[in-house]
Amino acid sequence: MNKETWVRRVTEELGKHLGTEYHLELETGEKEDFIRIRKEGDLTGILLDLSVCEPAWLYHEEKIGEAASFLEKVYQTRYEVLKRAVMSGEDFESVRHMVVYVLEKRSGNEEALSEIPYDEFFDWILIFELHLHRASESYHRVINNEDMKQWGISKQELLEAARQNTPAIYPPFIGLFEPEANWSEETEPEPMEISELVSHMTDKESNRLVILTEANGRYGAGCIFYEGVLKEIAEACQDNLVIFPTSSGEALLFPSRGDCSRVEEWIKIVSKMEWARGFGNWSFLDGFYLYDRLEDTIKLISEGWNQAESLTS
Repeated sequence: MNKETWVRRVTEELGKHLGTEYHLELETGEKEDFIRIRKEGDLTGILLDLSVCEPAWLYHEEKIGEAASFLEKVYQTRYEVLKRAVMSGEDFESVRHMVVYVLEKRSGNEEALSEIPYDEFFDWILIFELHLHRASESYHRVINNEDMKQWGISKQELLEAARQNTPAIYPPFIGLFEPEANWSEETEPEPMEISELVSHMTDKESNRLVILTEANGRYGAGCIFYEGVLKEIAEACQDNLVIFPTSSGEALLFPSRGDCSRVEEWIKIVSKMEWARGFGNWSFLDGFYLYDRLEDTIKLISEGWNQAESLTS
C-alpha cells in the first residue's frame, strides 16, 4: 500500500476509535506525517508524529488497526500531560520559558482569533503557544485569552517572552536551491548555518534561492522575525530580499536585484519547484514581500495593503 493511502486510512481508523467529538486533520510534511487531533470544546489540539508507530506497521494494510490503536493510546497519554499543571501553569513565571510564536495565515483562522491573543503583520498572524520538549516527545498548546487573564499579563509581555524563546528553541537554518535545477522530493538541500552563506554567494551563484527554516522544518517561516536573520542573509547576498512564505514551515528568499518586476519570473520558478518537491499548491499567503536591508523593514510589494512594518520597532 502506498504511503499516502496508508496514512489517510490510519487517520480515518483513528477517528473511529476516538469518536465524533474529536476532530482530526492530516498534515503531511516534507519528511514526516502528522495527525492533529482536537477534542470538541478545546481551543487547541495535539500533533501526533506517525513515526512513533512500529516500523513493521508502516504502509501495510493489515497493520492499520494496530497503528490506529497505538496512536489512540499515545494521544490519551499526551492529552493528560497537557491537562496537568506543567502545560496549564497557574502563574506565568512557571511557563514563561515555553512561550513561542508561530506564523500563520489569517485567512481561514478568523473564527479562532476571538479566543486567542495574536499579532497582525500584513496578511500574517503571529499566534502564541506553549511548547514543551521531553526526550522524543513534544507537547504544544495554543495560549488563549483565559490564560492571559489567569496570568495577569499583557500581550506585550507575551511577545517579549516569545521573542526570547523561539530562536533558542527553534534556531534558524538555511538551504540553497539552484533556479535551473531539476527538483524532486529526494533533492532537498543540505541545511547550513546562516554564517556559511557568504562563501556560497559568489557573483556567479548570486541568483540562488535561499530556503529559510528551522531544524524541525515546521516553524521556519517565523524565522524572518528573528533579530538580525534577514539582515545577515541580505548582507551575504549584498541585496534586498524578496520573501515568499510558502507555509508556516519555511520562507523562500531571493535577491531582488532592484527590480520587483522579477517577482513574476520567480513565481513561476517557485511554483515549479514546490510542485516538484511534492508540496502541490504552495501559495501560503496572498502577498509577496521585500526586505529592505538599509531600512531593516519588510514591505508588501504585491497588490494589497500599502504599508511597511519595522522589524526593530
